[in-house]
Amino acid sequence: MRNFVKAQGYDVGPVIIYQDNMTCMALMKRGGPCSDRSRHINMRDFWLCEKVEDGEVIIEYLGKEQMFANVLTQPVQGAQFIRKRGQLTNGM
Repeated sequence: MRNFVKAQGYDVGPVIIYQDNMTCMALMKRGGPCSDRSRHINMRDFWLCEKVEDGEVIIEYLGKEQMFANVLTQPVQGAQFIRKRGQLTNGM
């Protein structure tokens, strides 16, 4: 989508990807596996590192409590469910 909009002549800034996994962010910053525990990760899985280096993507930390998509993948109850539901449905 970004490439399509850019081809139409619009100035498109970098895409921001929010991440709540600090280990994942450290692997991205390093550009590859950093220990024996992560050596199984194939280098082709680090294509996002190239996008970060090119300035097309920015990876920012966002805490688990603030990630509204977590309601789609993790069980939430009570007030947290109501708050996340409001974020997903724009307050409805």
